[in-house]
Amino acid sequence: SDPVRRLQDLELDGVHASIVYGPAALFRFPISETEHMDATLRAWNDWAAEEFNRHAPDRLNALPFLPAHSPQAATPQLERPAKLGHRGAILTPFEAKIEDPAWARLWSAAAGADALSAARTAPIPTITALHPCISCSSLKLGLNSC
Repeated sequence: SDPVRRLQDLELDGVHASIVYGPAALFRFPISETEHMDATLRAWNDWAAEEFNRHAPDRLNALPFLPAHSPQAATPQLERPAKLGHRGAILTPFEAKIEDPAWARLWSAAAGADALSAARTAPIPTITALHPCISCSSLKLGLNSC
């Protein structure tokens, strides 16, 4: 997406800001090798922060993607984009086994970075036991102050 054209569209529509879920939000990139996938996600995350969001940080928010194959890979990819100015992240619950207690490190990092403000997940009932800082409401997750 072109940030200049995106801002022109926002103006035309009378919308102040845009959240961009990116090219792999629904189906992910068709890459089976985890190292290649992680490098692809890092490249998207860097582009989104440096080339898209930086153009109008108060109005444009292309979200970074987190690796879904392990919390050891996902946690640094939450912390690194937060340092680049990202205000959220995408982790697909359809690939990540987020009910596994090993993912608690990611939820702790998200609470500490105040980076994850909302997530759409399925199934919702498994989310409530993940971390004490996460609460469910319909299809949204919000971080409580911990």
